[in-house]
Amino acid sequence: MEWLQGVKDIMIKYNIPDWIWKPIMNTESGGNPKDAFITSKESSYGLFQINKKAHPEYSINDLLDPVKNAEIAARDFLTPAIHSMNIDITKPSLRSAQIVYSGMVDPNDFSKGYIPSGGIRPDWSSEETRNRFSINYDINVGDIEIAEESGYTGVNPDQVFLNTKESLIKIIIMIVIFLVGIYALFMILKDNTDIDLITPLKEFAKMKKGG
Repeated sequence: MEWLQGVKDIMIKYNIPDWIWKPIMNTESGGNPKDAFITSKESSYGLFQINKKAHPEYSINDLLDPVKNAEIAARDFLTPAIHSMNIDITKPSLRSAQIVYSGMVDPNDFSKGYIPSGGIRPDWSSEETRNRFSINYDINVGDIEIAEESGYTGVNPDQVFLNTKESLIKIIIMIVIFLVGIYALFMILKDNTDIDLITPLKEFAKMKKGG
């Protein structure tokens, strides 16, 4: 997915953290930039499923371009929602992500209505949509939060490579030593094919019986 880096750059440009935009993108389109949902009431396209019927100012070509779609979403929907509700982007929160996504003042109380501006505003009354978003939030953010709380900062890829390399070297050395030993034993037996190995065994057996 070459376009993904472009999307990440857009989100960095608008200072939108991963824990907000990734669950939204995955809930809306599953990360498919060509996704489209067309009914009598809406014509939604792209990563963030921008509804062209509600927003005719956007062209279909722009909406199907993942980077342009991401910029439209970041500029016109996510950023306004973050600002209008003073979302603290430094603290990952399911509730905050739900507000930005749903565009609702209280994602658990529909009676409070929508925020002043922004939000993707899907069909938040749908339990399936709410559950899918929560799952995507956990998938994209949960592991990061657990790692941060435990003080785990991640694996150093260079160290993993070094450790793996050292282990492989040790295994190779052991194999070489084993093969050299087998070869040496073979050469000894080859040069001493006339050695009588049976007689010492018989003598040993007699000694055991005598004991």
